[in-house]
Amino acid sequence: FTAEKLSVEECFQTYLLFARYYASILIRANEMQANKEENYYHNILKMLDAERDNIAAGQKWTAEFTQKDDRAAELCAVYSDYAHDFMSLRLHPHKDIEWLNSGLAAARKLNLRQSECNSLNNLGLAHKNLGDNRKAAEFYERALKIAREIGYPLGVSNTLNNLGTAYNSLGEHQKAIKCYSQSLDTSREIENKLGESNTLHNLGLVHANLGEYQKAIEYYSALA
Repeated sequence: FTAEKLSVEECFQTYLLFARYYASILIRANEMQANKEENYYHNILKMLDAERDNIAAGQKWTAEFTQKDDRAAELCAVYSDYAHDFMSLRLHPHKDIEWLNSGLAAARKLNLRQSECNSLNNLGLAHKNLGDNRKAAEFYERALKIAREIGYPLGVSNTLNNLGTAYNSLGEHQKAIKCYSQSLDTSREIENKLGESNTLHNLGLVHANLGEYQKAIEYYSALA
């Protein structure tokens, strides 16, 4: 009833405010995670579950208007960048990929290279979750190229770690070790302790898969 009484511009502005508000909830969820607030994981899921339908509606609207309006495109990129860690737990993998493709299109439209890199990385993770590690590796390779081009060391480190995991799953262990080793070097250069820890664990795992148990123990011991 209300929509029928509004002009086209008024209706657009209303949806824009709606989408912006629910994007802010996703941003807040990521702040809670980054700050490791008390019971943040449980509280984030509770918050997102309460607003899941509205968040989905906001994302859908931004995806529809991405090519028509830069403000919608900016929000679409936000939905893609900030939603993945938690909304992917509630979305079917194919729906998750649909969200991420919308965000990728928005990032490319606005030339948001870091957002493009993140979307490609998350698309790799989504395909990995579907069991398609070869497809995942393709997305990671594209993300890695961008991260290096724009001088995004955290993106380089994380993407190399993801790429190593894809290669390890494909049985290409030497490629995996090369990626992990480069990721470890980059993590240490930028003092990314979480990335360093994840990569040491993955190096231990790949050497264990190769039967090189002493080498695996060395990497696992470095975690202590």
